[in-house]
Amino acid sequence: VLASGTTRGAEIEWEKWVGRNLSAGIWARYTDSEIDDADDLEIPYQPEIAGLVRLDYIDKNGYRIGANWTYIGKRYADLANTMELGSYDFVNLRVARQLNLHTDVFVHVENLLDSDRAFWLNYPARGRDVRAGVEYRF
Repeated sequence: VLASGTTRGAEIEWEKWVGRNLSAGIWARYTDSEIDDADDLEIPYQPEIAGLVRLDYIDKNGYRIGANWTYIGKRYADLANTMELGSYDFVNLRVARQLNLHTDVFVHVENLLDSDRAFWLNYPARGRDVRAGVEYRF
């Protein structure tokens, strides 16, 4: 169990319309973490680098298509920093139709390419995950 630790870092997010119907975004995080009272040991499961790049398209009929690529950097799985977990990345896709000002129907595919990814040691993440639903905004 981690008694105490310190994290510091920076996060940046950028979003821009790059065409009439297309927007793009980037999110990146740098985190420097350390276990208090332990020389140069990082806090477990705290990646130094993480980020996301996305594109979203929307047309005048309310159809939306969005894709993003997510990157999670290497991290340690134990307090002694002896078990390193490698970095991984994955792609998500979402298709939606806005029916009115309050309601969307959507299909979301997480991990579209069925990448091998696991954030926690010995707990593999699901492979490709498909969800569909209705989203209502008040």
